[in-house]
Amino acid sequence: MNSKQPEADLHIHTHYSDGLMSPTEIINNAEKRQLLAISVTDHDTIKGIDESIKIASKTNIILIPGIELSTQYESSEIHILSYFIDHKNQSLLDVLSSLYQERLEIAEIIIKKLLSLGIKLDWNSIKLTAKESVGRPHIARAMVKEGYVKNIPEAFKNYLNNKEKLQLPSKKLNSLEAIKIINDSGGISVIAHPHTVINLETIIPKLSTSGLSGLEIHNVRYSESQKQKYIKLAENFDLIPTGGSDFHSNESKNKLGDSGVGLNTVKKMMQRAISIHKEKVGWTDNRLVPND
Repeated sequence: MNSKQPEADLHIHTHYSDGLMSPTEIINNAEKRQLLAISVTDHDTIKGIDESIKIASKTNIILIPGIELSTQYESSEIHILSYFIDHKNQSLLDVLSSLYQERLEIAEIIIKKLLSLGIKLDWNSIKLTAKESVGRPHIARAMVKEGYVKNIPEAFKNYLNNKEKLQLPSKKLNSLEAIKIINDSGGISVIAHPHTVINLETIIPKLSTSGLSGLEIHNVRYSESQKQKYIKLAENFDLIPTGGSDFHSNESKNKLGDSGVGLNTVKKMMQRAISIHKEKVGWTDNRLVPND
């Protein structure tokens, strides 16, 4: 969004997944940053949405219910953001329950593998810290706390990014299935941090015909040339260029509100959801709905 400060940060994690801050702290910070809209998009869980909506209702901030689903398509791991979902949709809740169990299983495999390498971590403590969505960042923080590595990047570089070495099973949720689940809950789907997706250019045509609505482009990590490449790709497949900070904590590089989009883009996203779902759209806010 050039030098103009974003009005909406659409990629935020709370302590209900691998963030460090509560919804209350997030919204207080969003007010200080003068954001008009935010979306809480925790990994594979909606546990923070009700609290976020309650806190945001006491402010002028628009709180968009969302989630970030971890998916697999062929050889590519793809994180898919969803917006405007009915977070109480039973089909969605059933899938998230399954994903929760899968995350626990994968985390236990990592803990056991690390133990074989001489790294002993307290699994019960990690589960308590993670609240609802256990992930590698929680394990990395435990490794730092116990003195096995100096910082989180070192934990990932030396141990947690090598999934073959850790002997992790492949993810069960297919990307096409995830898009269908999002559609069934009245939302729209967006590819998160596209630079991490292998074979992005060949995958997007397949996902777009299955209902993909957007591509996360506006992030300070991208150079102008990278943004233009993604924007062209989005134009070719009628995808809305979205954006967000992928915020986890004040200690991380990505700061709340340093990336995102204008409110007009959020309105376009709302229009897309309404055009797809009509009265079955999962969530609406009159401030985003067209007046015609």
